[in-house]
Amino acid sequence: MKKLLQRVFTLCAILILLPTVGCDFHTQRADAVGMVGAVDGFTVLYTDTKPVFPNQTQFDAIRNSYHSAQSEPAFEYFQHKSIQRFAAQWVEEATGIKNPQWNFDCFTQYRVLDHDLESVTRKGEKLYYCTFSDGVDRYGCFAFLYDENGPGIQKYSLYETTPDLYDLDACLDDIASNLAKTELDLSTAEASRVSWLDRDNNRSDQIILFADAKGGCYFHYLGDTTFAIHKIDIFNSVVGSSEVHTAE
Repeated sequence: MKKLLQRVFTLCAILILLPTVGCDFHTQRADAVGMVGAVDGFTVLYTDTKPVFPNQTQFDAIRNSYHSAQSEPAFEYFQHKSIQRFAAQWVEEATGIKNPQWNFDCFTQYRVLDHDLESVTRKGEKLYYCTFSDGVDRYGCFAFLYDENGPGIQKYSLYETTPDLYDLDACLDDIASNLAKTELDLSTAEASRVSWLDRDNNRSDQIILFADAKGGCYFHYLGDTTFAIHKIDIFNSVVGSSEVHTAE
């Protein structure tokens, strides 16, 4: 009887421990400074490789909004090999990269806005954007005007971005914790690839713009390795300086 009781006790102990065996994630309070994936006000679940937020579904919706142009005719048109070869000539002329590899997962609409968030392009014009690489360690981006009447494409901008890939998917996991600290309404937020024109200083910054249905606007400078999120207050003409969220 004594041996039987010992076996039952051992079996119960094993069953109690089983749920924790092999798990590669744990919970961490958000007030722990410097922890990967820490977000103010949340208990964060994370693995060794990728943060998992309680609102991960909302971040997936933001990704989907950014890639919505992949259901438009311009995306299908750019799939043609003849068009890719045509665009590849522009790539070689501008960067020296031959036979670029197009990153179609990065394909998105491209917007050119001034600091009042007003469109700079002509009414009815639609620009699109796709990144490319040499297949090793060089990256670039190509923005073009799509004419559905042709159909045809016209180069708008093309340049090398090495060592960075200028795309939302390349940075969202890194900036997600900072984005979650803002007052952005993640349930209605959308993301877009924007060339942000500074008319006063005659320059353009390359950004990812996040905007929600309540008028909240934030952005991230592409290539910024601090993964900072800046707030835009279009009502008071304050750009960036009013609120900056960076890693602790």
